[in-house]
Amino acid sequence: MGRALYKSDLQSVDPTTHATILANWFEAVAAFYNHYNNLAPCANKYYLQKGLRSIKNRNPFLINKLRTLLSKMKQELKSLLLDLEQAETNNLDNCKQLAAHTRILNRLNREAETMRLLTSAESDN
Repeated sequence: MGRALYKSDLQSVDPTTHATILANWFEAVAAFYNHYNNLAPCANKYYLQKGLRSIKNRNPFLINKLRTLLSKMKQELKSLLLDLEQAETNNLDNCKQLAAHTRILNRLNREAETMRLLTSAESDN
């Protein structure tokens, strides 16, 4: 299952905004890293807990959504790393690709923040 790049992800980019694009990308990657590192242990906690009682009390829909989100995050990271390996510095197409990745990372970051709130509420129950 590949990730989808939307037309809006490949909007035209003014080459003079390269520094802004790079700064936005760094910010998105940092948030992405934090979200992933906060959610992965949460997923492990759900899967590693012992006892029927704790398993019965868990929301299977939430666990599946968490698992799917973490999988999408891993896929995007792989794709990002591949694109970065193939990129040439200061190329307009690379700016567009970096901006597209930033939008995808921000979309995943919003999903991750929502999931963090949901899993926090679930663990409070």
